[in-house]
Amino acid sequence: MLLDLAAADPAAVLRSAELVPTEEVRQLQPAAGAAYALMASVAEAGEDPAADNLMAAALRDGLLAGQQGEALKRVLLALATAHGEALRLPTSRADVAGLILRARAEQFAYALGLNAGTLGEAELVRAIRGGCAALLGSAAEFARAQLAAGATADDAGAEPAEVAELEAEQLELTAGSGEVAA
Repeated sequence: MLLDLAAADPAAVLRSAELVPTEEVRQLQPAAGAAYALMASVAEAGEDPAADNLMAAALRDGLLAGQQGEALKRVLLALATAHGEALRLPTSRADVAGLILRARAEQFAYALGLNAGTLGEAELVRAIRGGCAALLGSAAEFARAQLAAGATADDAGAEPAEVAELEAEQLELTAGSGEVAA
């Protein structure tokens, strides 16, 4: 996706950022997400999102400092070279939603396993409710994106009416966990 956008006009980058928010890409691949956000920023200014403009903007905005800056620099350099092919990300909203669902499931399972023996029971209940609420939100978003892309309910994991049920369950769990719905 980044390679395609680096060769696209600013309007295409802005349309992409509306379809696939920069924060969602950051969750999957932080450095690529930072580059994607930088592309959107450059495009918003009406500039071409080519690698040289991105590097100039990153330098101007002080984004290349520290560990995150080094990671961003590697992505920008890869975009400017033949190594950029490794940066291809999913191109559809449904594919991104699927990756986010998997990442949230893995994070929740890891955090639960890590903390189950040390949290008090009440804290554990709140952590489970919050994690389940986030997973339900991701599951609803995945199903909605799949259905919008023309997938069958079987492939989406839910019928259209079930998407609303997933969202209602998310809100119900969120209300009891003290967290804000995603």
